[in-house]
Amino acid sequence: MLATAKLLLTTFVGFIVIDYVWLNFVAKKFYIEQMSEVGRIQNGEFKPIIWAAIIVYILLALGIVYFILPQIEPGQGFLQVFLCGAFFGLICYGVYDMTNLSTLKSWPLALAAADMAWGAFVTGVVTVIAQYVKSL
Repeated sequence: MLATAKLLLTTFVGFIVIDYVWLNFVAKKFYIEQMSEVGRIQNGEFKPIIWAAIIVYILLALGIVYFILPQIEPGQGFLQVFLCGAFFGLICYGVYDMTNLSTLKSWPLALAAADMAWGAFVTGVVTVIAQYVKSL
């Protein structure tokens, strides 16, 4: 039970830290431009509903801990672990982005593609971190 809680906390914090850097520094301008019609943006800054964002990160952490990590064999290489997580991230972010693309008037294809690529990458990285913590 304690080991599972540690993994959940690790993945939760990993997502928040990495996503924060991505959305507030690395790709901020791109996301604000792309989401100008539909995003919660005030004075050039994202203003998300924090409780909803926390639920997203909890759900992603649960997915990694309960669906991805159990599929990883002990001793699997870094690349294989990353790819397992990245595939899960592509599915999760793909469902979100393709749903938005299909239902919202102003969800740009460029945003969907970039966000899906980012989702695959960040989920792959967080999966590697979680697998490392699990192995300790």
